[in-house]
Amino acid sequence: MNPDPSVSELGMAFARIQGMLLSQPDAATAVDQLAQVAHAVIGSAAGAGASLIDGTGRVRSAGATDALTATAGALQYELGDGPCLGARATASVVRVDGTASEARWPGWCAAAREQGIGSVLSTPPVLGGRRVGR
Repeated sequence: MNPDPSVSELGMAFARIQGMLLSQPDAATAVDQLAQVAHAVIGSAAGAGASLIDGTGRVRSAGATDALTATAGALQYELGDGPCLGARATASVVRVDGTASEARWPGWCAAAREQGIGSVLSTPPVLGGRRVGR
């Protein structure tokens, strides 16, 4: 796998799995599969995760390839900030090259750093150039 895939490569990979996701028995299973595919696409990633928005509009971590990734996602939703929430809000890819030097989410970065997370790539829920979900 390409260690640093472009945004268009990621988009194409996720578009190809759309049918697979729609065939899953429930949203949680589909999101878990999405996390697995994201991890496979980004070969150099230590882990990958994906989130769900529930009926009340609450975002939660639902699919993760490992416990550390699940913890990193949960921290964002507890703190109300972080790169995944930023990617969702702006409908753009967010790259954090170093949690020690990142200024956008100081609380989340400090907590992530304590967990051993050094960098993050977050992609928004976008399909065909439009944000999907709430």
